[in-house]
Amino acid sequence: MFEGLFSQEGRFARFMNLLWSLILTSALWIVCSLPIVTAGAAASAAYYAVAKTVRFHTGSTAPEFFRCFKQNLRQSLPVSLGLTLTLALVVAEAMYLYSDESVPLWFLYVFYLMALLLAALGVYLWPCLSRFEMGNVALLRMGVVLMFRYLHFTLAFLLGLGALLAGIWLMPWGLPLFPGLAVYLETFLMEKVLIRCSPKPEEGSPEAKKWYYHVSGDDLEASDER
Repeated sequence: MFEGLFSQEGRFARFMNLLWSLILTSALWIVCSLPIVTAGAAASAAYYAVAKTVRFHTGSTAPEFFRCFKQNLRQSLPVSLGLTLTLALVVAEAMYLYSDESVPLWFLYVFYLMALLLAALGVYLWPCLSRFEMGNVALLRMGVVLMFRYLHFTLAFLLGLGALLAGIWLMPWGLPLFPGLAVYLETFLMEKVLIRCSPKPEEGSPEAKKWYYHVSGDDLEASDER
């Protein structure tokens, strides 16, 4: 019994591998997000690395993270900068209005809603960037469409984001783990969305061998799958 539990393929070993991958992803995401404008590329890389290596057991976490980060860095910069500045302005304005007692409460709620919509948009943008090849205008359009089409998922993602922020605030010692864990949990819903947006490949075609179609990593084209 215990030999199976502590073997290289046992539950304990699998759990420790999962834990290490999530901690590593968290560390890479934090470090690569420090310049702020690179946060989008880091979020895209974190999703890609966790979905591919942890969920579908293909590749190694750090190489896949940096592969996606470098591939999407240039494209993500204007989107990340614009989204960050807009969200910062909305939050700053909401805080300013909150301190003004003459401002109607409903008007304050408008800014709260705007902040939630921007956060929800970001939740969809970076996984889409990691999966699909498209321009920034198309990427933003896709993010908006998915945000409303899968509204029940969007609400779940926002609750998860709130739980992540609350967890970091209340338990700062969990910062090395919480971001990677949040991305891992996100993949269970986000993959349902992304797979529906992906064209159904013909059986036996190179496209059908991509990792996100649940094909074993042994069958992948190692050099050029996205």
